[in-house]
Amino acid sequence: MERNLLVREVGALSLPMIGSRFRQADDEVFLNPSTPYEVHVRNPKPNSVRRDLGSGRSFRLNENGMPTRSSSTPASAFLTQLVDWLDVGNTNHKRYLGLNYKGKPATWCNIFANDYAYLAGVYLPHFFWRKLPSSPTEASSQKDTNYLTELDANSLYEWFGNYGAMFGWQEITPSGSDYTAVQHTANQGNVVFVSIKRPGIAGHIAAVVPETDSHKALRNASGQVTNPLLSQAGSHTKNATYSTKKWWVPKGGQFRIWAHALPTGSGPISTFPNTQTTSNTQPVQPAPTTSISSSLSRRVKTNRYYGQQLGWDKYVDQINDLLLPYSGQSNVSLGEDAFANALAIWQRIHGLINDGILGPKTWALLKTSLGIATSIPTNPGPSSSTSATTGSASLPDRFRVLVPALEKYRGNWPLDFLLGWIKKESDGSIQSHTSLNERGYFQLHPDESKTLGVDHQRLSTDSDYSIQAGIQLVNHRGKSAARYAALLGIPASGEVYLALTKLMHWLPYGVQCIVEVMKKKNFVPTRWESFKAFCTTNRAEIQAGISRKGKWPLENGIKNTDDVLTYARSFNKAL
Repeated sequence: MERNLLVREVGALSLPMIGSRFRQADDEVFLNPSTPYEVHVRNPKPNSVRRDLGSGRSFRLNENGMPTRSSSTPASAFLTQLVDWLDVGNTNHKRYLGLNYKGKPATWCNIFANDYAYLAGVYLPHFFWRKLPSSPTEASSQKDTNYLTELDANSLYEWFGNYGAMFGWQEITPSGSDYTAVQHTANQGNVVFVSIKRPGIAGHIAAVVPETDSHKALRNASGQVTNPLLSQAGSHTKNATYSTKKWWVPKGGQFRIWAHALPTGSGPISTFPNTQTTSNTQPVQPAPTTSISSSLSRRVKTNRYYGQQLGWDKYVDQINDLLLPYSGQSNVSLGEDAFANALAIWQRIHGLINDGILGPKTWALLKTSLGIATSIPTNPGPSSSTSATTGSASLPDRFRVLVPALEKYRGNWPLDFLLGWIKKESDGSIQSHTSLNERGYFQLHPDESKTLGVDHQRLSTDSDYSIQAGIQLVNHRGKSAARYAALLGIPASGEVYLALTKLMHWLPYGVQCIVEVMKKKNFVPTRWESFKAFCTTNRAEIQAGISRKGKWPLENGIKNTDDVLTYARSFNKAL
């Protein structure tokens, strides 16, 4: 048995978890996550964790024949396939059947929620950190599982509130009794959960699932959804593949509804409806955070100063909306103290000093979350690279015709950066492809197309689709790059952040190795030139890390990224 790869249940695979009584992992946990901060467990032998077994609930399903999504399957149809296949109401599926514990039915709702999210490709933890590590290196080095805890339904409610936004979850708790927007979000192919916390007793969690021809949500005479369509596991009487019983309006409890875009293609999370309110929810209490309660008057005074000096006071309404999920409030303008408290939680989650002050470093990262564009400097100083020719200051026609579609989909990404990416990867030819079958303007690898739910062949034939899919790839890589930028203490904006995003396209694991060495040597790259110089000086150590997984020369990734940035500066002059 390999160390740090398995979680053992007490009593091998025989003892299930009981309701809200949960254990921490016994002694072996996968602490080297492929994505920073995610905790995973490695399954035992294939087909040993199945729906028909009442054991192994600490593990993810690894049953033969589990559903996978083809490139032609819409997101909503795929989620319906998952619901039908999991078939939680089937009494033969012992994995979800509650057992009596001290005379009361136990609940397996968290097991079903984890299975549904896992098969959909969305991160919902079964085990998570008691305290978030400061870096992936710290996470992978931990051997003591006292740092981890196993999450039941009540714990998942707290996890959503404290960490959900970090992993792409957005709250869509509706106002009043109109759940039309919630059901629409599920119908569009997004993963949606209703999470309830009940102090002193077991909580609950259920999935709001897409409607089908035979299963519909309940609507009133005006057509508003009053009871969304659910799939849920609980006691024997609540195990239901499809249900419209609105159980979550709690007596003495709290509930919130969360949504996550399907990574295999269901639209950006920013398209989710803004339905949050305080009318029928109780505020969630955030986890204790150091420095939150100290020097409130100093924080308020400092934030007023930085608001004017950095100019973020012009975006105070947008910042307010972003911080509301961390405040335990909805549809209000935060007071200055509440603003600082919520900001401190946001800072902690994003790896910053959680002092509640919106200073330069925090503002640099926050701007990316708000979609405020940055651009590559047009006069960056002397460059050691001559691998890319800057060319003339005019924009070639094959790139000029791409600008309207790039403007349509680019969001906060600089136009010159996207053009530089296209220039390097395909030279503006949609039919360009490599020996690895990388295709389209942005040269997506087949594995990237599969991850993003993209029709890989269409990348070479449909110009608008190829642009849209390419920017979806940039968004995907940029999200991880922002986490690495936070670990380095640099802004998620400007040329170093853009360089990290492009490097993620070259080799995600390579970026992790670079950042680990930079953290080890306390190096903070402020410009791309200093980033390159560090990689050259420390090549042997970085390459040794990369070589643990394959033979990718570091200098190839640096050259690829350097070319993109050089082309981008040229395009910047031509635009």
